[in-house]
Amino acid sequence: MPEAGAWFAGGVSKRHLPADGAGGLERFVVETRRAELGHWLAAASGPLFVLWNPPGAAVALVTYGLVANLPCVAIQRYNRLRAERVLARRSRGTTGSSIP
Repeated sequence: MPEAGAWFAGGVSKRHLPADGAGGLERFVVETRRAELGHWLAAASGPLFVLWNPPGAAVALVTYGLVANLPCVAIQRYNRLRAERVLARRSRGTTGSSIP
């Protein structure tokens, strides 16, 4: 999947997990939330195309927006849940080097 997290001021690339020190995994979780919100906002703007496009084109554009953004939302949620599980395990004092 394309990745553009590092393109934004304060953004983080999500291609690789960040370094463990300095709250890297916590920052990764925040970045997945930002990315998910961006994809939801892009998908939510689809109905605006109804205002100036013929019905067929509007349906095609809204469908494209959902098809292009919903997989990204799912990936962000999946990765965030995995990272939050690791953080929860760490806070309980359980160690483990692999992400489930």
